[in-house]
Amino acid sequence: YYVELDTEQRPIKVKRHFLGSDKKSDETLYHERNQEYFLGIHSSSSEDIIFAVSAGKTSSEIFYLDAFDTQDQLKLFQK
Repeated sequence: YYVELDTEQRPIKVKRHFLGSDKKSDETLYHERNQEYFLGIHSSSSEDIIFAVSAGKTSSEIFYLDAFDTQDQLKLFQK
């Protein structure tokens, strides 16, 4: 899992990559279109959950997925 940057070096997409595969085939799990928001990813201390956080000055959203389920999609945890 990684965050892709736009041309202005702003994090805008959360992507899933499989080792040994072509980066062109990476799946976009989340695309932050609001330029006033910052996007980041973190793992739980056990490293079995991936969290994606989209945050602005006055609001934020936290999404999560199972790090070991290759088909899992981000689900809203907190808004």
